[in-house]
Amino acid sequence: MNFQSIERFIYATPFTIEGRAHGELHEQYKRKTILTAATHFPYVKTRIQVLDRHQVYLFHDMISFIFKIFDLKRIVYELK
Repeated sequence: MNFQSIERFIYATPFTIEGRAHGELHEQYKRKTILTAATHFPYVKTRIQVLDRHQVYLFHDMISFIFKIFDLKRIVYELK
């Protein structure tokens, strides 16, 4: 794989409808943010202009399943 021309970044943040970052599992949602940069990474400058920002929201049914997968991956990683 060639990792020398990355221009799209994805990060996920948890949130609740009430505005808290975390809550009970049935209250949690997840927001995936996809950023498209003006130049490829790595770049000499410390800041790169963001050309596009797209957000995807994951809701109740999907979120509990996804969080369980993340927890299992974390546990497997810790056991290694």
